[in-house]
Amino acid sequence: MKKWLRYFAIVLFLGLGAAKAGAKVYIDIDAPTIQRLPVAVTMPVAGPGSDLENVKHLYNIITSALDASGYFVVLNPAMFIEKNGGLLLGQFNLKDWTDIGAEGLLKMSYTAQGNNAVVKAYTYDVVQGKSLMSKQYTGNISDIRYIANSIVNDVVYAFTGHKGLAGSKIAFVSKRTGTEEIYAMDLDGSNMVRLTYNKTINLTPVWSPDGTRLMFTSYMHKNPDLYMLNLQTGRITTVSARKGLNISPSFSPVGTELAVSLSFKGSPEIYLTNFQGRILKQLTNTPGINVSPSFSPDGKNIAFVSNRAGGPQIYTMKTDGSDVQRITFKGDYNASCDWSPAGNRIVFSGMSEDGTFDIYTVAPDGSNLVRLTQNQGDNTSPRWSPDGYYIIFVSTRDGHQQIYVMNANGSNQHRIISTDYDMSSPSWTGRLNFKITIK
Repeated sequence: MKKWLRYFAIVLFLGLGAAKAGAKVYIDIDAPTIQRLPVAVTMPVAGPGSDLENVKHLYNIITSALDASGYFVVLNPAMFIEKNGGLLLGQFNLKDWTDIGAEGLLKMSYTAQGNNAVVKAYTYDVVQGKSLMSKQYTGNISDIRYIANSIVNDVVYAFTGHKGLAGSKIAFVSKRTGTEEIYAMDLDGSNMVRLTYNKTINLTPVWSPDGTRLMFTSYMHKNPDLYMLNLQTGRITTVSARKGLNISPSFSPVGTELAVSLSFKGSPEIYLTNFQGRILKQLTNTPGINVSPSFSPDGKNIAFVSNRAGGPQIYTMKTDGSDVQRITFKGDYNASCDWSPAGNRIVFSGMSEDGTFDIYTVAPDGSNLVRLTQNQGDNTSPRWSPDGYYIIFVSTRDGHQQIYVMNANGSNQHRIISTDYDMSSPSWTGRLNFKITIK
């Protein structure tokens, strides 16, 4: 297998007032509830030689991603009353936009220069008549999606002060070919790439902190062994092939150690290992199961699942295995925990009173339990986005297992992509706008 990665580059800044730290925050994404900002996006002005299909494609990607972010209401172009307005302040009438309820405005131009597309993007606060962002983006025409993702992320930053995640990757397990193989796709469901070809059961892909490797469990040698896929070389190496289970990998925040669950001594216990599988320390030693470790962002603690008190519950411990604390007491079955990048919440899937599974978050000390899904089928395998503002999960609400995403407060729940096959075990990397090719 051969593998290569490539970053898409934004090559020029126009320097006309891009958002900076300390600038006004229009959308407080740290608030308990988020009020979506009405924003208008005009069709890019096409320069000579531009392919109108590419222009429309760019526009559709941007509007779809802004809407899916949960931060904006993208206004219907049928509402627009501006005619033949320019791109710069003073060249169009702000009242044409405030009269239809717009508070934000994105205008663009598109020019083809050989095989390259050059897009200029201008973002405005039309209520105050202010320019928030003005940039030029250049890239190969075949990479128009990466230009669109970069524009979306900059627009999100202009209004929130936080970079967007358009173009980030989701790894997941799918049975689309009949066996459970690992795939990756963009956050919007595009650019799907198959990563494993061993025609057996592959489970729980987990990204390394730098997004260059995937850890996963596979039965390719008839036992649930732990493997590492290097996404820069395509090489798969064995990390742990001990007798019994080799499952539930979790990278430490700095990416130099792993927490894994191994059962070579009997019941599954959590161990600290290096990337070669050498055991550095056994962290748990109790009857029953101990699985699903997840490091805190400072690397000092680990959340995990254990049935040491009966049914599976969420616990925390220090990374040397000491100071074990149970943090969930509501419900008889709580599993699949993940520690938030901010360190203040742990998300997990718990069985509700009606026997279905829902997504919950809880503080690391066990306080402030919040239920995020309800009466929508089974909801499992939650994982935080790299910035901590979203949660990805699996739901059966539409008939079979599909991958959904929601804001961290439970709002804006939507399916990423609709398929005819089950999808499971999603994992999210914050590395943006890179290509994956496995041959």
